[in-house]
Amino acid sequence: MVKIGEEFPVIIKSLAYYKMLIHVLRFGSKIIDPNQCKEVMGGLIGYIKAEGDKEFLVIEDAVPVSHGGAIEVRYTSEQLGSFERIDSRVFEKFGDLGWFSCGWYHSHPNLTPFFSGTDIQNQLFWQARNPAGVGLVFDHALLEKEGNLGFKAFRLDDPSKTRNTSYHEVKTEVEPPNNVDYYNNIINLIGNVYSKEIPILELNETTNFFDDIFIPSNDQLMIKKPELNVNQIVNSFKEGISSFLEQSMEPLISVLNTWSQENLKKAFRNSVKMRKDIVELKTSLSNGMTSIQKTFNNSLHDELEELDSFIDDRLDIFDEKQDNLREKITKFEEDINLLINNALQDGVENLLGGILTNFKDTSLELVEMDKKQAVIISNLESSNITLQDMIKTLEPSKVRITGRINAINESILEGVKKKLKMTENKFDSLENESKKLLSDLKAAILVLEGSKEPIDQKLDRLELDKKNLHEKLKEIRTENTELLRKIKELEKEGE
Repeated sequence: MVKIGEEFPVIIKSLAYYKMLIHVLRFGSKIIDPNQCKEVMGGLIGYIKAEGDKEFLVIEDAVPVSHGGAIEVRYTSEQLGSFERIDSRVFEKFGDLGWFSCGWYHSHPNLTPFFSGTDIQNQLFWQARNPAGVGLVFDHALLEKEGNLGFKAFRLDDPSKTRNTSYHEVKTEVEPPNNVDYYNNIINLIGNVYSKEIPILELNETTNFFDDIFIPSNDQLMIKKPELNVNQIVNSFKEGISSFLEQSMEPLISVLNTWSQENLKKAFRNSVKMRKDIVELKTSLSNGMTSIQKTFNNSLHDELEELDSFIDDRLDIFDEKQDNLREKITKFEEDINLLINNALQDGVENLLGGILTNFKDTSLELVEMDKKQAVIISNLESSNITLQDMIKTLEPSKVRITGRINAINESILEGVKKKLKMTENKFDSLENESKKLLSDLKAAILVLEGSKEPIDQKLDRLELDKKNLHEKLKEIRTENTELLRKIKELEKEGE
């Protein structure tokens, strides 16, 4: 009893199923006389795919091998050689993908799918090579049934029993097409039907360009010798022209028969000669086209092998260069990261040292400025007293100058007070900014590892504040110099 096996379920790709079906229908279909249908055979190419704890046999491609009555016998040496050539080609092109010859397919036209005794013997060949080896049996008549794909898959129950083993059906799935190539194949098949071209060729099969030329056989060229019935003719004219018939018709009929026979002999000899010439011409042309096809196929195969070798060599060189470039890029990244880390660490330490140094220098300058400002205020007060004394001294003789000196004195005092007020405000602002700067520096140290940009901004602001302080000091010095100059001018005028 046939049972469904769960080991190595079979998945058939759409391209493989298309090729097998076209091969089967080429030699067996409902439009072909059942007595003229022929069995076909081919090889399967695939690989083992693992998904979790399950393994599947995936059939990627099919190779038509032969057709005819020789299929219902054990494999011949020629057929085994064909399978060996298929193995060699698969290993050359797809060996790195794990592809191999994984089974065979054949057809039983109008007989339903099953394994005959011969099929079991042939299946032993595949399962001896690989336990996943499978055999597909097609019958085009099953395609008439809705949802039936026209085949069944089988494996032997126990290959070690050889011919005494039974077989079982294997769970099989045909994947639907997932690209436009499959539909292009359908379009090409329709074109082949209209052009009467062979839709798929078997292994080592070449196209016979003169197969459709009809050449009649010798039997078809034979023509029956026409004969005239003398008695019938004589009887038909017996009443009125019996004497004429007796004297003239018999010689005439004899001449006609002789003439017809000579013409037929000449026509037959000419037809035989023409047939012989046509057969020789067809044979010569077929041999020539076969030789051209084989030469072209061998040349193309050699060129493709050289091209594959060249591409493989170039790809190996490219992979080697790519690996070297990847190693250099990795080393360059490591060196850059090391340099950045070292530079950042050294730069931060230098910046912090510079900031602290600048802060100390600024604090010292502020203290020095306080001292100088006190001296300036003291000098201004002393100058004011001196001016008052000078006014009193010069008042009897310099009445005209008094008003001017008073105005200048008031102007100077007012300006000095404003400058002093501005200076005090600036010192207060500078002290607040110094406190804020110290607080910002502490916060900057805490976030230094996370952000370099805020430190750069604070350093820029400190540098700007330092420049502003220098500008303010410069302005104060300029104002003091201007005040001293005016005082000296007043002293000269008083003298």
